[in-house]
Amino acid sequence: MSHTSVQHAQPPAWDWNADLSPGERLELHELRQVVAEQRSDLDCLTDAHEQTKLLVDELQASLRRALNARFFRRRKVLVEARERGLL
Repeated sequence: MSHTSVQHAQPPAWDWNADLSPGERLELHELRQVVAEQRSDLDCLTDAHEQTKLLVDELQASLRRALNARFFRRRKVLVEARERGLL
């Protein structure tokens, strides 16, 4: 019996097969769904953040106008801000 025949009878120490098992495929599919949901959530949060930044800028500008207005004009500035939904 030669030494080489014994080596061929042993299974390889690693599996070079690149195919995914059904369980791995299911897990990959679920992970891809989670990633898609998180990307969608992130897009919504990014939009909300941008809208909030615009509102903050608008509120600050309105407040600045009210503070810089003469005493008798402040009421008009505040009415305008109320009409725009800022107050």
